[in-house]
Amino acid sequence: MVDNGIWRRLRGYVTPPNAVKFVAFSMAVYHLYKAYFGIYQVWRHRGVHLIFILLLAFLSKAFTQERRITMMRAFDCLILVLSIALGVYMVLEHQEIQLRAGVPNLLDRLSCITLALLVIFAALRTLGPAMTSVTLFFAFYVIFGSHLPGALSHPGYSFRRLVDIFWNSTDGLLGLPTGVSAVYVAIFIYFGTFLLKSGAADYFKDISISLAGSRKGGPAKVAVLASALVGTMMGSGVANIATTGSFTIPMMIKLGYARHFAGAVEAVASMGGQIMPPIMASVIFLIAEYTGQPLYRLMIWAFVPAFLYFLCIFFEVHFEALKKNIPTIPKEELTPLRDVLLKGPWYLLLPLPTLVVLLFVGFSPFYSAFLSIIAILICSAVSSKTRMGPRKILEAMIDGSLNCVVMGVACGAASIIVGSIEVTGLGLKFSSLLIALAGGKLIVLLVLAMLASLALGMGIGTTVAAYIIVATLTIPSLVSLGLNEIAAHLFCFYFAILCGITPPVAIGAFVAAGLAHASNMRTAITAVRLGIVGLVVPYLFVYNTSLLLMGPVTSIVPSLILTIVGVYALAAALEGHLKGRLSIVGQGICLVSAAALVWPKAWQVNVLGLVVFGAYYITHTVMMRRTQVEVVKIAQ
Repeated sequence: MVDNGIWRRLRGYVTPPNAVKFVAFSMAVYHLYKAYFGIYQVWRHRGVHLIFILLLAFLSKAFTQERRITMMRAFDCLILVLSIALGVYMVLEHQEIQLRAGVPNLLDRLSCITLALLVIFAALRTLGPAMTSVTLFFAFYVIFGSHLPGALSHPGYSFRRLVDIFWNSTDGLLGLPTGVSAVYVAIFIYFGTFLLKSGAADYFKDISISLAGSRKGGPAKVAVLASALVGTMMGSGVANIATTGSFTIPMMIKLGYARHFAGAVEAVASMGGQIMPPIMASVIFLIAEYTGQPLYRLMIWAFVPAFLYFLCIFFEVHFEALKKNIPTIPKEELTPLRDVLLKGPWYLLLPLPTLVVLLFVGFSPFYSAFLSIIAILICSAVSSKTRMGPRKILEAMIDGSLNCVVMGVACGAASIIVGSIEVTGLGLKFSSLLIALAGGKLIVLLVLAMLASLALGMGIGTTVAAYIIVATLTIPSLVSLGLNEIAAHLFCFYFAILCGITPPVAIGAFVAAGLAHASNMRTAITAVRLGIVGLVVPYLFVYNTSLLLMGPVTSIVPSLILTIVGVYALAAALEGHLKGRLSIVGQGICLVSAAALVWPKAWQVNVLGLVVFGAYYITHTVMMRRTQVEVVKIAQ
């Protein structure tokens, strides 16, 4: 009887939600252990990571759904059993599997097919039909592409050779995208989750409100500043929108901003948080892998374009507030900045600079993130109000693992895509095709690369996976035409992110529109207008690497000053407001001046733009003052 009672109690704990938590906790323990002790078996580490991701994808998307029919539950059980069996096989036989490179046995062939199908099923459940369709297309291409006519054909490979590439090596299913997820993405997602659980995000919000709340357009400026700060520690723009938008969007609407504008500001700022160093959606570590450049240099080079992006948004919300006469947040509702900095949990900010310093001095990203997580626990323990007890730590570990699922599945699917591109030589063919379509002209090639980045980003939905595929297909063609390699990588990275605010998909804008209860498409269109500088800046640093802080100081300083003035003029033109409302002619002058100010490698044009905009600014300011004086006289 006692035994039966114990069994019944145990069965009560073995529920789908608890199974998800157990697997998520186990995954977190594994990754934190590896972050400290290091990775000695790359193939096995990537395999274990991918199996954890698949288990969480199937558990969280299947067994937690109560209305699932019996047949589907049986299929889910089969998938889980196959995933666990495959994981056990990979852990126990990893050395033999790799030693069989070139001569895979029957079990290797079955494992390859099984893992590929599991990744595709997981992509369908977590990412939707778009990414699944792209993955299937490339999978079928590598298998049947040899039967296609003309340039689309490839030599063809035996089934044994494909198994050898996609299973027995680190070039296929456990290739670079899965490696990026296993080594970089996962540990930095844990870092971001721990930082959020410590209360650092709330402190970032308090600082943003104190800094910008009392200024004109304060609520929107708070959204921009908070999203930039929170975005530095998060790898997902959508998660950033959900985190900061829950308080910034209602604040903006309350003080008079239109619902669609409030949603658009949050979407643009939060998606832009991914381009802000140091983490940059974990893509910065991948760029370092591709280019061989040290991380600290990449952070420095990437800072100015990100700064210009947020500066333009800042100017735009300022002009919108002036145009609509939006009030500031009442001072009695604001905590003075001094009190926030001195009395608030300022120590929660220390882990982020700790991470930057560790990366700058040369520690590996994996180990730096682990030490920064330890720093979070130490800093949060300073006060009982912020201390992370066992429950919070457990929640951070579980939430971190669950937050890895979408990115991990996307990288698993991207491994199939990238492996197919490399084994068939499609990357070289695609690069040659792009160069041929562009007629050897860099500007046309850049436009084609931009469209490819936006299209793939919309279909895939995750920055890392979209960037990897775009980098594989388009960057070789850009570099072959003489483009700076770093500029080429950042160019594709920017557009892989900005697809989140670009219709027709614009997932970031749609999520923000949901929080604002506004029209999806109207919010997305407004977001494109607010974030248009993000579509312009990549072209600027491609043609003028001074904006990446490359080159002599005598070239960098004038370029920065002119570009900042140009961004100011662009914001005025887009919002139709400067010191007062602008006429259509005034908007045109500001727009042309902005183009002239940022025009690359043409200092005569830059000076002309500065003179024209300066003259118009003075004239417009004088006219606005006269108008105000006349209005006062009439009122008297």
